[in-house]
Amino acid sequence: MKKPDRKKQRKALAKGKKKAAKELLKKRQRKLKRQARLAENIEERKMKKQTFELEDKVRRIQNKGLTIRKNKEQPIDE
Repeated sequence: MKKPDRKKQRKALAKGKKKAAKELLKKRQRKLKRQARLAENIEERKMKKQTFELEDKVRRIQNKGLTIRKNKEQPIDE
């Protein structure tokens, strides 16, 4: 039975460690990008919600104004 080549084993181990470190670095970068994108999406959703709420308030105020005007224009028969 042939003895294992220690030099080749060490090289393979070093190569594996480098590859693992590289993958870990890529994983961290992807995680940071994903978190940034998520934070951006959350901010965007908050802004859309605020815009919708403000538009809704404006619409309600305008509708109130229209109903008040309609009531004033109608003659009261009493």
